[in-house]
Amino acid sequence: MVPAAAQAKVVNDANVAISSRGFAMPKMSILDLKAMLASEKANALAAISAARLAEERADAMDYYLGDMRKDMPA
Repeated sequence: MVPAAAQAKVVNDANVAISSRGFAMPKMSILDLKAMLASEKANALAAISAARLAEERADAMDYYLGDMRKDMPA
């Protein structure tokens, strides 16, 4: 727990917030938040792209091996 004297100092600091438990936590800048969100979005889109690519590769291997049941039902 943050001592009362330290907590009073922290409350006046523009770069620090007090959590619901009374702990001092540094605030995240808008630029840092935007960078973090952009990174998370890029990772999510990359995962979607990788899943599509894996499916396309599996289909290509099936066609190569002569299995065309997906596109030409018997």
